[in-house]
Amino acid sequence: IKKSEGRKVYGQLSSCLSFGKGDCVYDANYVASFKKELLNLTLQIYPPNNDQPPRTKLQERLIRKLGENAYPFQFQIPACLAGSVSLNKTDSEDKSKPGGVEYLLQTFAATGPTEKIEKRNSVPLAIKKLTALDATLQKEQPQTDTKKSFWGSSYPVNVEARLDRYMYYHGDPIVVHLNVDNRSNKTIKSVSITIKQLSEVVVFKEKAKCVVTTLSSECGFPINPSSHLSQSYSVVPSLEDCSQKGNLAVDGQLKHEDTNLASSTIVKDNVTEAQREDLGIIVKYMMKVKLHVAFGSDISLKLAFGLTHCRPSDDTLIQRVVEPATATPAAAPEQTEESPADHYTMEPTRRTNHAAAIPDPLPAPPQQRTEPVVGNLISLGDDPSPVVEQAVNTTNPFLSTYVPPTQAPGAPAVTAPAA
Repeated sequence: IKKSEGRKVYGQLSSCLSFGKGDCVYDANYVASFKKELLNLTLQIYPPNNDQPPRTKLQERLIRKLGENAYPFQFQIPACLAGSVSLNKTDSEDKSKPGGVEYLLQTFAATGPTEKIEKRNSVPLAIKKLTALDATLQKEQPQTDTKKSFWGSSYPVNVEARLDRYMYYHGDPIVVHLNVDNRSNKTIKSVSITIKQLSEVVVFKEKAKCVVTTLSSECGFPINPSSHLSQSYSVVPSLEDCSQKGNLAVDGQLKHEDTNLASSTIVKDNVTEAQREDLGIIVKYMMKVKLHVAFGSDISLKLAFGLTHCRPSDDTLIQRVVEPATATPAAAPEQTEESPADHYTMEPTRRTNHAAAIPDPLPAPPQQRTEPVVGNLISLGDDPSPVVEQAVNTTNPFLSTYVPPTQAPGAPAVTAPAA
């Protein structure tokens, strides 16, 4: 950028809830396009201002790697803002872009921040905002109980169900402990456990639900009259079991990469209606336990729980972004136009649902987990707010690992760490 031209380099972070023509999965008659802006932040990157925020540890390492001509910047995302969520279409033959919440980070050269952004002077980058919480910060342990009376029986059936904790990481087995005291004259044949995802597009005031996974078991059954059962069952919700279903919310997709089920939305107490609309799409999960009774009505219980990502540590981010592994070069993905180096993916964990006797209580989950690092968005969860970090090199484009082919000569190159 020539100083005589009076142009500067700006960064812009935007987010919107959008549905294209026919994208609304809640109303088959919905044909108009819809778009609601949730966030629009702009700041000056070059020349740098004097009131720059303190550099993070990751930015310091990137500057040492890229040189003194790299200019870091940060965007502070509000904690109450929606995460990246996409909604599956009910029509499998529809190849158009799914609706949901999207984030776009772009840098551009202009004379002012309000100037119209030209394609030849800008570099866009689609990013994700993921929810990552500490699973040790739990709500109350989910548990419920009920009793069911039958005609002709003097005593009821007492049923109690509970989970080990409220919040689970993606890929963790969800263990439900079931206690049944059958004092009636009925026989209980089996049990079925269903996990459902409940989603709501706030601006439409419409709700939808999708069955994620189902487990049926006869382990410990039948429960005859005047008998007791105490058993634990393990269920693993997985996107592979329901990827073709409509009304399913998943974490925002980048270039049709593999993703996972959408994380639970954290809704704080005493939020206003405007703040609820900023959440875009609210996602919740529920487990339904149903006991099938011979010659009688079934007994059902419901338990609410949450799914989230494991919060990555600073050292893990630096190792993955600044110091990529090079021990096995053959295993490194080939860099092509379809899979640029600034693109990280997280492979979903494949587990198998099973019903078996499990020690109570469940052993503590392992300490080492797979932390999601997606694109150039460092998503650190709901509190503290996630921070988007980038660096722009204005003199040497060869220091950047990925430069789009449409970049205009002399325009700033956005740095992206190698995968």
